[in-house]
Amino acid sequence: MAAEVGHACSRMGLTRRAANDLVLKILDKYEEQIADAPLGSEFQECYDVRTALPSREYLDLYARVRNELTALGLEFPY
Repeated sequence: MAAEVGHACSRMGLTRRAANDLVLKILDKYEEQIADAPLGSEFQECYDVRTALPSREYLDLYARVRNELTALGLEFPY
């Protein structure tokens, strides 16, 4: 996800100011949860360890976050 966001920002020619505005929008959404943020999931909870394919739950999370970023103005090339 981080690489895709970086590529999208680069392709859009996002300025530092525009990138900061995007980060502030994201921060506004999550700032109240930072102190109690979950640690996240381990690899084997997100992927099948034999095939390295992502689980349905992880794919759904990925799609939801990508859609949220798109709604904030980030333009993914694909």
